[in-house]
Amino acid sequence: MTGSGKVTTERVTESLLFNALAAGDLDPVTRAMLPGAIASLADGDAAPLLHIAALAGSAGEDDGDINAARLLATTCIEGRMPWSPDSPVASRAAALKAYAGGLGPAPFAPFRPATVLESSAASLCAAWPATPAPQGVASQGPDVPVLVLSGREDLRTPTEDARRTAAQYPHAQVLTIPEAGHSVLTTEPTGCALDGMVAFLAGRPLQQCSQRRDGKALAKLGIASPYLPASISGLKPTRVGGLPGRTLTAVALTVAGVVGDIVVTSARTMRVPGLRAGYARVSRHAVTLAGVEWFRGVRVSGTLSGPAKGTLTVSGPNAAAGTITLSGRTAAGTLGGRAIR
Repeated sequence: MTGSGKVTTERVTESLLFNALAAGDLDPVTRAMLPGAIASLADGDAAPLLHIAALAGSAGEDDGDINAARLLATTCIEGRMPWSPDSPVASRAAALKAYAGGLGPAPFAPFRPATVLESSAASLCAAWPATPAPQGVASQGPDVPVLVLSGREDLRTPTEDARRTAAQYPHAQVLTIPEAGHSVLTTEPTGCALDGMVAFLAGRPLQQCSQRRDGKALAKLGIASPYLPASISGLKPTRVGGLPGRTLTAVALTVAGVVGDIVVTSARTMRVPGLRAGYARVSRHAVTLAGVEWFRGVRVSGTLSGPAKGTLTVSGPNAAAGTITLSGRTAAGTLGGRAIR
């Protein structure tokens, strides 16, 4: 799906799945969506995973905050590669192949080594110009207070690396944040990392996140979104029963899906694609759904303002057609000729 609601055909590859998992460490909502999407993929429904991949392409870190040339230079020249930074470029592909072969498939499982390597910094650094190796520095850092922040769900700079870094300094502390991924200070929603940094700078003792009052909130972030069937027939009906009840469930899950996508993309004034068809247009004061299809043959249109307040029209060959007015946690209207409240 594109932002304009146009349906496109895409093929799920091993590389796409790997990159979707890797992108998930930037956002807890995306991480929560992935298990259900992978379960759908196992059932032959690729739409949820492709949808996550599309959202990941429009979300993540702000490119303006990253100097790509400096990042690559630091990684390629100072990082640990299977070659020295001053080695001929032509020799590096063979060095990388030999290195991966020596490791065997286990460190890359369940993916093939080639899939992981093509998405790694090594594939980019293989083409980096030959550069004199930098002068070595002492492995032991200066005797100064050091705080290392680490998200436990970080796939790019994992906690194991954080502990190795801290071990280089005589007086270093590691603050690990459960359910947080990469870029802890900007993606961790409870404020534990920021509070820890403030306490460190003020010379106060650190409080581990698991001991904080928001521990229950952190635990809730680890709950994966449920698997959703592609067809409305697989949904449980509400107390209304029958097709109208399943349609009402589908409407609620569609609205929840759109809201989740807006959170993932940090959308303010843009179009967010539906899962299978349609799109949602986001403005400062409202969200307009235009034929959004989360379940096959069930399309939802209308405008919502505030927390789930507004009137929605339901249509499609597999839906109990009608109109539903939402107000917070209540719904009223008609679906399939049956009064809903």
